[in-house]
Amino acid sequence: MKTFNIYTHPAHETQVVKIGFTWPGFLFGIFWMLFRKLWAHSAALFALGLVLGLLFPAEKDLYALSLQLAAQLGIGVFIGTSGNQWRENDLLRRGFQKASAVDAENADAARSLFHNGQAKN
Repeated sequence: MKTFNIYTHPAHETQVVKIGFTWPGFLFGIFWMLFRKLWAHSAALFALGLVLGLLFPAEKDLYALSLQLAAQLGIGVFIGTSGNQWRENDLLRRGFQKASAVDAENADAARSLFHNGQAKN
């Protein structure tokens, strides 16, 4: 079982955010961030990627390629560990309210439990 935080907004669909590591954020990085509407974080990651690409062009040598791969792995881990917290902060900034926390197998089950009144507060 995983724990999910439920966020509600009067004009938007209920949002469900898993507490903990986000594998999609780790694996898909900037694409996951764009999908989740984390615009500022996406822009910062894009800028960081440009800077790293300019500082360590991968086509130069194996050392530069190793540095880029290590940096990408580190960035992926950072996104994976921080991504869901970024989502929660963004939802709060956009006017969502934390309604509940739910233990469930996945986000759809958590949403269903919340809407059926079986969530813990």
